Amino acid sequence: GKPCRAANDADIQGYGVIEGRGLEMVITLGTGMGAAVFTNGHLAPNLELGHHPLQDGKSYEELVGESARLAVEHEVWVARVVLALEQILPIWNPRVLYLGGGNAKEIDVPLPERVQIVPNVAGILGGIRLWQDEGH
Repeated sequence: GKPCRAANDADIQGYGVIEGRGLEMVITLGTGMGAAVFTNGHLAPNLELGHHPLQDGKSYEELVGESARLAVEHEVWVARVVLALEQILPIWNPRVLYLGGGNAKEIDVPLPERVQIVPNVAGILGGIRLWQDEGH
């Protein structure tokens, strides 16, 4: 009997950072790899990009998720994240790709110009926005 809204971590983080112009994408690096796509501020729900194969039959999640980060040297994991971004950007062609989640802070190399690392607090702000904005 109470209102309910369901969204994944990338959806919520996206609501906290998107500008609402054009195609904007959110990738979250944490336990796995979350993904969300917004067009003019509207979420395209249920994107499970993390399960898509990236390299050698392994998915994005298997290569850049937390267990992979802990299993390989830091430089190897960061190179895998960069590889993932290099695959994602030309396919989805977002105006901006926001990179968030708990492990985004581990990225210590220059990223493409349209990739922005965003803080985790965006998830809290996005959760508030999800309930404030009836259009989403």
